[in-house]
Amino acid sequence: MNKPQKYIISFLPAAIFLFNQILIMFIRPIIPANRFELLSEIFGWLPNYLASVGFVLMSMLLLIIIKELKLDKKYARYYNIYMIFISVIALFGFIWWENQQKNNSMIYDLKDIYATVCGVITGYSIFLILYFKHKFNN
Repeated sequence: MNKPQKYIISFLPAAIFLFNQILIMFIRPIIPANRFELLSEIFGWLPNYLASVGFVLMSMLLLIIIKELKLDKKYARYYNIYMIFISVIALFGFIWWENQQKNNSMIYDLKDIYATVCGVITGYSIFLILYFKHKFNN
């Protein structure tokens, strides 16, 4: 993996989290649900998707740091196990949070859980593509 690719991957989680906050704080409140039903629905579950993708990609940064510190030969065989573990933790954590919303004044939505599952799968898939394409060795 060359330096520009590493910089893009390093910047991507921050960009995802920033867009997620802009979406939650500024974009969603101005979209009238009765006029733009589909857009409103997508913006309803999109923060869950982005948060789970961002979390998994942020965790992948640790692997890049390990590579930069030249510790990769010792730990390379554990990369996939680490990412599976992180993905499972993200999945259970975000689903747990969604279920906690049943007991609070927040809105529980099954579509948010679907978005979380898809987000974790997307994040892990990006890792697999990069892992098998580059093996973090370039």
